[in-house]
Amino acid sequence: MIESVRGPAVVLRKVAYGEADVIATLLAREQGKLSALARSARRSQRRFGAALELFTVSEVELRPHRGGELWTLSSAQTVESFAELARDIGSLAHASYGTELARELSAAEQPEPELFDLLVELFRSLARRGPRVDVLRAFELALLDLVGLSPAFDVCAACGRGDGFALDRGAVLDAARGGAICSSCAAGSRGAGVRPLGAGARAILVAAQRAARAPGRLSAVDLGGGRGDDADEARDAMLALLTHHVGRPLKTVEFIGKLGRGP
Repeated sequence: MIESVRGPAVVLRKVAYGEADVIATLLAREQGKLSALARSARRSQRRFGAALELFTVSEVELRPHRGGELWTLSSAQTVESFAELARDIGSLAHASYGTELARELSAAEQPEPELFDLLVELFRSLARRGPRVDVLRAFELALLDLVGLSPAFDVCAACGRGDGFALDRGAVLDAARGGAICSSCAAGSRGAGVRPLGAGARAILVAAQRAARAPGRLSAVDLGGGRGDDADEARDAMLALLTHHVGRPLKTVEFIGKLGRGP
């Protein structure tokens, strides 16, 4: 049996356990998403310090828990902190949203180093450039690519047609069928995840998807704009897709809605 493993990780969620402990959901770069018990984390600030805060990259040491799924967090040291994101409400909202998506769409204990790198890249982009709608669209689409749920926007997800006329007039977004559905196939789309998808919104999503697949990903995204009816429609299309895959409304979207700032 493995005695212990070390490597970088970020906290996806943490909850109090007992009188002094914390159970942290981590995204470890080499082990994937896992839950770990941090003993006395609430009693002693010196043991883990800020290493268990959200938006923090830490070097952690983990031991498998004998006879259970819960790991033991032996140590954690901060490597890179993005605590300043919490001081700006827009950056906090985008970072929290990205963290929730990574937590909900990643598989348990499946190594996904590219997903780890993508989430850290989002934090770095927010710290450097502030909250940007185009970066968030690219992040969403890059994440879906990495977990095998990439939607189709440049062709019909049902029949494969790439005819601009069929996709730009009468097309819909159908989350259950995997993306844009052309006017010829739209009659077969039903359900809560179906909504009209105009040419402008689809163009935004096609551009964001290309940016998400380019070298540099989020650091190089510059699609301009990010406001207006087309941008709002593209945002709503992505939320419909993501809500379908997660299986429930995203808590951070509800939080952002209360603030009056959509992702």
